[in-house]
Parts: sequence; C-alpha cells; structure tokens
Amino acid sequence: MSRVVAAIDNSAAAGPVLAAAKAMAELFPAQVDALYVEDGGADGAAAAAAAAGVRLRVQRGPVERLLAEALEAADVVTGVVGARRTPSGPRPAGSTCLQIVTSARKPIVVVPPQSRYPRRLHRVLAPQDASLATASAIQETIDLFHGAAIDVVVLHVHTEIALPAFSDQPHHEVEAWTQEFLRRYCTRPDLVTLELRVGVPSDQVLAVAADMGADMIILGWRQNLGVGRAELVRTVLERSPRPVLLLPIEAG
Repeated sequence: MSRVVAAIDNSAAAGPVLAAAKAMAELFPAQVDALYVEDGGADGAAAAAAAAGVRLRVQRGPVERLLAEALEAADVVTGVVGARRTPSGPRPAGSTCLQIVTSARKPIVVVPPQSRYPRRLHRVLAPQDASLATASAIQETIDLFHGAAIDVVVLHVHTEIALPAFSDQPHHEVEAWTQEFLRRYCTRPDLVTLELRVGVPSDQVLAVAADMGADMIILGWRQNLGVGRAELVRTVLERSPRPVLLLPIEAG
C-alpha cells in the first residue's frame, strides 16, 4: 500500500502535520507513516501520533538524511513536514523544512504550526502562471483532488506591467482570453474554476486563499531558493496560515 510520510517532532506542531497527512492519505488512498528522528525523547511525538491514531516510527541519526531516505522509498507518494515548531508570527520555514523541500523529488506538504486542518479537504487553490511546465506539474494533482470531489480553483495573477491590453469590448475579450488560458494551461478546464487578479502575485495568492477559505495552496516550483528565485514560494511559506503543497517541476 502507498504511504504518506509525516515528519514530526516533539512540539505542538506535530498535531497539524499529522492531520494534514491523514487528509492527504485519503486521496490516494495511502497509510500514514509518522516518523520521528529522536533527539532526546519522543514523548510529545508519541502522544501526538496516539491522538491521531497513527503508528509512530522512531529513528536515531542525522535528521535531514533519515527524512530524505524515507521520502525516497518507491511506495511513498508524498511527504508532510512542519514549517517550524512554534507559531511566533510570520517567519521563514525552519532549516529542516527547507532542506527537505529543496531536495525531495516527491510532493511535500508544508504545514504551519498554527494551521487548523480539516478532517478532509474541501477546496484548494492552485496558482498558475503562463507556463506549460507549471501546468504539467500540477495537472496530475488537480485530477487527484477533483477525483476526491474537492473544489480546485486556479488563480492567475497579472502584474500591472504584464496586464493584457483590451479594446472597447473588454467583457468579450476577457472571456476569450480566459478560455484561451484554460485551453492552453489546463488540460482539463472542466475540472477547475479560474480566478483572475491583478497585483503582486504573493499578495493575491494569500488574499484569494483567505477569501475562498482554501484548505491548501498548491505551488509548482523548481526547488531553487537562491537569491531572486522562487519569490512566490518563499513568501507564501513565510506568511500562509494554511498548508502549502509544493510540487517539483522537472528541469528542462
């Protein structure tokens, strides 16, 4: 049977991570494999796993290496990791989290410690730029969510300098542009709702996710957090109070 690996620690953040892992496991279906890399006792992790009804696996050794090895297993469909231990205001994800998301070739759900995760997913937000690579990366996941009767909203954000110019019939031209965008970048446009916004992409993603009550944000990315790269991913991870599913985009 397929597995969802939930990497937890001894903090209160373990509860939201396990809740997210259980909700993801229902999509495949898969079983949740809770993993704790011991660093001085596992009481908190064990209590969280017991409360979630999930079996806990405890290992000793370098955290990043053991988590990477766990995620590389062929039967693992996705990983779930906490962004950080405490919800002490907006701040970047922790070093362990960033190591996992930049190296794992599997989809990874990053869960902020303040997340109140539902027992099942109802609606997800999938920002989409005008990129065939991004479209390809997220389409299989969109199909998966739709198959589980989860609403998928695709968001495209125009920056002001890239806003298309429309003539004296903007209503008809916006509709035509929308249909062309769906045709080109959504292989199954009948499965999604498209929202268009103008502004700073990260601000609009966070605002739309809040307005629509999204349970999760889906982002395709190339796993590069270098200077000037992945600004949307970086900002959403820092500021989102809801889980973020990161989907690796193959280089090419």
